[in-house]
Amino acid sequence: MGPDDSLKYHNLAPLLLDRGCAAFRAPRLWTFMVQRAMVNPVGWNRSARAYKALYEAVTGAS
Repeated sequence: MGPDDSLKYHNLAPLLLDRGCAAFRAPRLWTFMVQRAMVNPVGWNRSARAYKALYEAVTGAS
């Protein structure tokens, strides 16, 4: 990502907002999107374990 990339994404913001609002106004589509998003794990447990493993591998600590 370079310094000019923020302008590219900034220019997309209105389009993405419009698409998100349109999806919200379509209950079946919105429900599908929410359910699909909720399948993915969120939280820190997974990344914390990976970070701990990396730290231990680099430092030799346990």
